[in-house]
Amino acid sequence: MVVMLHGYGNSASSFSRDTQFEKDALPQNYAVLYINGIPNPGIKMSAPGWNYNYDKFGKADMNFIVGLVQLLQKQYGFCKKTYVVGFSNGAFMTTKLAVERAKYFDGFVSVGGMMPEWVWKHRKGKKTAVRFFQINGTKDDVTPMRLNDSAKYNPNPAMEDVIDFFVTENGIEENPKIEKLNSKIDIYKYESKVWWMLIKDYPHSWPSKRYCDLNVNEIILDFLKNE
Repeated sequence: MVVMLHGYGNSASSFSRDTQFEKDALPQNYAVLYINGIPNPGIKMSAPGWNYNYDKFGKADMNFIVGLVQLLQKQYGFCKKTYVVGFSNGAFMTTKLAVERAKYFDGFVSVGGMMPEWVWKHRKGKKTAVRFFQINGTKDDVTPMRLNDSAKYNPNPAMEDVIDFFVTENGIEENPKIEKLNSKIDIYKYESKVWWMLIKDYPHSWPSKRYCDLNVNEIILDFLKNE
């Protein structure tokens, strides 16, 4: 089962429409679960999304996702593997789950995501030897990266440090294998456990097939099954 977490201000239905992930996943025997986030009760006029902060609302959202997954696993037998794929705000929550609730899932995919500052500060002592796939456009100024100077004034950790964190947690000592998919896309593969895909000159958006010259959904599914 693949759990899909939409970006801030969006919905489960809009995320399905934008990604069409189920069209690629269902023929490969995956169930796909799109979930609606809600406005943050602690912030007036907030839009639907995922409360990823280190507070009671963040904890409530994590517990809701885990509880729903466990219910569906029990009710429908989705018990072999469970993954989380998130975009933007949904990817912030995906990364938070990878640190705070890793034992309930088998892999995480963060598209245009980051590790929130408070998750980073409280990461020590967590069991985070998890499979993690990060996807970024090099012109994404929402996700902090040193490669494009977007980390310079961002309080959240640079993605270079986040990738190093997951690599270290997985006990990987080798340098990544760099796979060049085309003139726009490189994937840094630390064995089958940690991947980082960079899309040249792409902004903060779900990767389009037209721009990338390939179907990113298929790359995500390849990561999920490539254990």
